[in-house]
Amino acid sequence: MIYKVSTTAGQVFNKTVGLGNILEAGKTKNYVFTVQGPTLAGEYDVEIVLKRGNDIESNTERVTFVVAANYKVSIVPKVTSHYVERGRTQWIDLKFTMTNTGNTAWPEGKYSLEFDASSSPSVASTTDRKIFDFDPKEEEFWDLEPGGKAEFDIPKFTPPYTEGSYSFRVTLLLNGRAFDADSNPKTVTLNFKVK
Repeated sequence: MIYKVSTTAGQVFNKTVGLGNILEAGKTKNYVFTVQGPTLAGEYDVEIVLKRGNDIESNTERVTFVVAANYKVSIVPKVTSHYVERGRTQWIDLKFTMTNTGNTAWPEGKYSLEFDASSSPSVASTTDRKIFDFDPKEEEFWDLEPGGKAEFDIPKFTPPYTEGSYSFRVTLLLNGRAFDADSNPKTVTLNFKVK
């Protein structure tokens, strides 16, 4: 099997398989072998030839292997409980860990997080109720392989000053649009203790 495109994603297709004893004229035999496909989704055109030594003994068969996208994401906050001192704590850092839990590499691009508030303490002020309604501002360039992790940090986040639990929807965006992956978006709950 010969893959001619210059990319590491396709090197798995450059494979030589020994076929054993010579096949007699007019005889047919099926040969089965496995190839672990690349993690990058796409189509891969591969040439298959029969060789004896370094000589090609057959016509060239072109086969297209298709690796389907199977995107999955895990979005987990690094800290779920925060302590805030009224009048002293101006900002906190919100940190999230993104994990590629699928078996396909994520496409390269600009990733960001979008937040939409869903619930807050009943006694929360109007400002605190909307604390998680903000547009994505941070962008990161990722192309995570399966199992790969990345940190997403939102520095200088103004915390709510009403104690309690705040739930919001977190959406991972790719180039400004919701990334089409399982478990995206995700609802997250953070607890705030206010002194």
